[in-house]
Amino acid sequence: MAGRVSHVFTVAVLTLALLASGAVPAAAASRTYQDARGDDPSGTDIRQVTAVNRARLHVKMRFDDLAPRNRSVVFVYVGTDVHPGPEYLVRLPSHGPSVGRVTRARRWRPTRPVLCDFGWFIAFDTDRTRLHMTRECVEGDRGPVRVAVKVVSRGGVDWSPRLRRLHRPPVRRG
Repeated sequence: MAGRVSHVFTVAVLTLALLASGAVPAAAASRTYQDARGDDPSGTDIRQVTAVNRARLHVKMRFDDLAPRNRSVVFVYVGTDVHPGPEYLVRLPSHGPSVGRVTRARRWRPTRPVLCDFGWFIAFDTDRTRLHMTRECVEGDRGPVRVAVKVVSRGGVDWSPRLRRLHRPPVRRG
């Protein structure tokens, strides 16, 4: 019996050490980044970005004043390697009959289209949006990702985290 108690204690200590070290992959598959309130008071202000990196990549965004009258366009940038800029860009208009599109990116600009399945949901009543993408949208990459969001509206431009920067730390695949 004493050997069994010792074994259970050792397993519990090792589990706590893993949790404390952050080496548990499921916990790192999602990250929420807060953005400063009021840093774009004249238009649609980004408040929060959550990236979830599992079988599909999900990016959830919360705004202040996301309304059709602002004619906002949301840009989601996705970085999949160690270079400072994104490799992919998703353009998502929040008004009119326009449809979103996924492209490769170089120097924060679109280069060529990527054909893949993705979805874009807008809830104007709660100022929230959600993007989900298949792995084909990042050309099969299964590693960690970094994201940035830019919203351009009638009143101005807002970036999260800031102008041409991807959020850190990256979101590991869960």
